Amino acid sequence: MDGTGISIVNGQLTIAERNPFFQVSRLQRVLENNGNALVSSNDFVVGENSSTGGLLRNLPGATLTLEGSAAIAAPGPGPNLVDNQGTMIRMGSGTSRIDASLDNSGTIRVTAGRLQLNRSSTFSTASTTNSGAIELDSGQLQLTAPVSFDAGTTVTGSGLLDVRSTLTVSEDVAVENL
Repeated sequence: MDGTGISIVNGQLTIAERNPFFQVSRLQRVLENNGNALVSSNDFVVGENSSTGGLLRNLPGATLTLEGSAAIAAPGPGPNLVDNQGTMIRMGSGTSRIDASLDNSGTIRVTAGRLQLNRSSTFSTASTTNSGAIELDSGQLQLTAPVSFDAGTTVTGSGLLDVRSTLTVSEDVAVENL
């Protein structure tokens, strides 16, 4: 999906495995999820071959679910971003990756498996920020790139927060079970 403008999903969106022609799912524009989106593909690419990048925005009240080995890749030179204002859920076994920058003002819930945050290596001026909630029910959140927890961030649950890079924590951040 490319071009200018904004595409808005108000119902169900499923991004699944490669199609029979072995083409990956590409996002080279703004896609706003206002419903329920499921990513179960390891081939969802945000901003490939695009200087303007791609933006996946999960709006307040919307749900974005990453299942199994789902991956949101970001190999292009543009400012590729996942903007979570709603609820992002990581479920199932295995590891899901987000290689784009991530801004979170909503809730990230890891119910099982691992969610790995890897900032795009081709766009070094953006960093991952968080001012929302992180719920680690029984899964793992792995930070392999610089991440900031801004004021108001909460981290709860019995899961594992695995920090493998720089973690900047502002005042007024609550981390349970640290």
